[in-house]
Amino acid sequence: MEALAYLMESASPLPRRVRSKQGKTVVYCFGDASSSGFGITLEINGEVYYEYGQWNEVADNRSSNWREAKNLLEGLRRAISDHELNGLEIFIFTDNTTAEATFWKGWSKNKSLSNIVLELRKLEMQYDVQLHVIHVSGSRMIRQGTDGLSRADHLNGVMNGEPMRSFVPLHLSAFERSKSLRQKCETSLAALNLKFLKPKEWFEEFHTFGNFVWTPPPAATMVAVELLNKARHKRPESLHIVLVPRLMTGYWRRMLTRTSDFCFRISCEDSWSLKEQHEPLLCFLCLPLSVSRPKLRFRRELLEDMERVLLQPKLQKEGDSHNWDLLCKFLLRARSLCAMPSSVLQ
Repeated sequence: MEALAYLMESASPLPRRVRSKQGKTVVYCFGDASSSGFGITLEINGEVYYEYGQWNEVADNRSSNWREAKNLLEGLRRAISDHELNGLEIFIFTDNTTAEATFWKGWSKNKSLSNIVLELRKLEMQYDVQLHVIHVSGSRMIRQGTDGLSRADHLNGVMNGEPMRSFVPLHLSAFERSKSLRQKCETSLAALNLKFLKPKEWFEEFHTFGNFVWTPPPAATMVAVELLNKARHKRPESLHIVLVPRLMTGYWRRMLTRTSDFCFRISCEDSWSLKEQHEPLLCFLCLPLSVSRPKLRFRRELLEDMERVLLQPKLQKEGDSHNWDLLCKFLLRARSLCAMPSSVLQ
């Protein structure tokens, strides 16, 4: 009730913006905080602005999660006020998972973190902006330069003249970011006769039977999940593989996890190197299901075996080819539980 009273304390109701009134104009912001200092970088109309500083004694006694969230709040407050960022979308990148989770959840057991999220929501209403808090890996934050900025290092990433947008691949699919990944899928999973869907093929009015691979960019994954749900309801006998980098997960991960039967991460050196890609690749499997004879017991045993094998920590050390061979065997086993219609096989 106190939070509602705080958000509604203005004399007239504040509107909540759904679309940016300035079209496609967006602002990218990276924020990072260490135990001793903080830093933030922004790209506004092609220009990069930054600030950095050190915490006082009060902040030193706070948790690292509080410092990360507080740095984002105060940095955004100053940036919006100084540069008059009204009616815009602001994409905020942080390497702190708690800050992202608290923003999307809306509250935390830690009251101080909840208050910071409340301030961020009030900031959206006061200045008519849309905030998107996105978690990125620590290695991306280092490469982008904001991690060093919190330690007064001005020699990396955007601080060295590199473009800000090169560090925010929200519009790129997994295959666009890694050519070797598609080659590995085509060769290792050739026995499944996979069909690789293009974005325009997501919207087919009547989905057909088959084995499909979806590779949506992180920014479009939410739309792909809605269409995937429709396809699964219409053709439960089909098999779907969804490959998407671990970015913007606050928009789609929960829904996609509930839609799929199994999920695991791919970070193999050959097909998806973390040194180059930073965030791991998430693979979601929607196994085929026969409506007349579902074979639920065998399906459950298959999922248990996949969990026992594909989720073991030592699997990545076995080598790239070994991982894909295991995945192919499990998918063929899943396909055997539900045979394709004869008309499709012909």
